[in-house]
Amino acid sequence: VRRTVEFVAERIGSNCVKHVKATLLQEQLVTQRQEGGDPAGQLLEILCSQLCPHGAQALTQGREFCQKKPPEETPAAVLSSAENAVGLATEKACTWLSANITALTRREVKAAVGRMLRAQGPEPAVRGDRRGCSRACEHHAPLPSHLISEIKDLLSVAVGPRDPEEGVSPEHLEQLLGQLGQTLRCRHFLCPPAEQHLAKCSVELASLLVADQIPVLGPPTHHRLERGQARRLLHMLLSLWKDDFQVPVPLQLLLSPRNVGLLADTRPREWDLLLFLLRELVEKGLMGRKEIDACLDSLREAQWPEDFAEELARL
Repeated sequence: VRRTVEFVAERIGSNCVKHVKATLLQEQLVTQRQEGGDPAGQLLEILCSQLCPHGAQALTQGREFCQKKPPEETPAAVLSSAENAVGLATEKACTWLSANITALTRREVKAAVGRMLRAQGPEPAVRGDRRGCSRACEHHAPLPSHLISEIKDLLSVAVGPRDPEEGVSPEHLEQLLGQLGQTLRCRHFLCPPAEQHLAKCSVELASLLVADQIPVLGPPTHHRLERGQARRLLHMLLSLWKDDFQVPVPLQLLLSPRNVGLLADTRPREWDLLLFLLRELVEKGLMGRKEIDACLDSLREAQWPEDFAEELARL
């Protein structure tokens, strides 16, 4: 329809130009030649000055005519043809959609899923195909959303301002990691984005354990985890990272400036848990030595207090 309208408008415009040339312009030329035969340039200026006002007036009159007359002058046959054309176009569109709507929906769904998977990035080849929960699973594991909320609450208590009586017991930490393992093994309600969120939260929790930043309930003199308790919790996390997570775990965050910087605030500084964790990561094949060395080199380039930079250089 658009092309038809453009074609008709172009033909009308062309016919108008031909009409102007054959009538008004020709008459003006004859008149000017009879009156004195001015040079060509001056003749052109005179013609333009006489014709342009007539053209502007004709354009205004033509626009008014098109607005007022077509509804009155359009034959009933033309209106009927327009209705028939709209009806045929609608019927054809609906017929095509009814025949192709299923295929279109499938294609769009597949495209949306593909975009989501590409956004998550490829999984390491060593992970193999994603596993589901066992046939004997009764799907009674805690919901991922509940665990994410629990771990976030724990992280907020550890890093944010808190009351003296706020804290967590070592038993609760072990119970929380046990529930995380249950959820990762029962994958009935677990989707990749939730699993990625849990993986990141688990790394943040490990960083707080290494820096001894987890507030423990109990007497004021025992507000820190014992080293044996911390190692046991780190062992549980290592096992989850190696055996249960099926998405890439961002272990590089363990050596991010923010997480390693937590050690800068501790007195006395103790690096044994971090060294223990790094050795276990290498032995279990979760990180390579070169990868760890690259992270440490990047850390040493950052700005640190002088004493902390010296300890980091000896690490």
